[in-house]
Amino acid sequence: MELYDDVLSEEDFHTLTDTVLHNKNIFGWQWDDDVAYPDDIICEDLNNYQLSHTFFFLGPNCDPIYKSPHFNLIIPLIKFKPLKLDYPLRIKGNLNVRTEKIIRHGFHIDNPMSNSKTAIFYLNDSDGYTEFEESGEKVQSKANRLCIFPTPMRHSGTTCTNTKRRVVININYIPKETK
Repeated sequence: MELYDDVLSEEDFHTLTDTVLHNKNIFGWQWDDDVAYPDDIICEDLNNYQLSHTFFFLGPNCDPIYKSPHFNLIIPLIKFKPLKLDYPLRIKGNLNVRTEKIIRHGFHIDNPMSNSKTAIFYLNDSDGYTEFEESGEKVQSKANRLCIFPTPMRHSGTTCTNTKRRVVININYIPKETK
């Protein structure tokens, strides 16, 4: 696992967070009835939900099925050199609302491709975190932080208790060195 702080310039980070976190009339979120698959959930089913925004999704024929009108906001992020992003598979924002106690949703992988990587970019500070099943390691939600790991590493996101929401951008991709 790799961890980077202060990933985006102050200007790029402000542009991204101003739109994603504060511009409700322009930036939309969709309801996701499941954070983790039924076999993976470790929380009550009533807590297995989140809001999401798909920035990019690649289809089975390697053609983009969807590209958000807000895709340009994340270009500085996907150009971050340590990502070594060659081939994006899916990029989406996840928003978990505040709860009375922190809820872990369930350990999962984002896709079955063993040669892919997952990167989680944290948009705001909160007491929520990403936890890895095998090691038990927790990566705290810190604004402008990026965590990169092999997609087969089972992980779980959480809610938060000290702010209204925990927001991350999840990037699934094929890195340059695996082609």
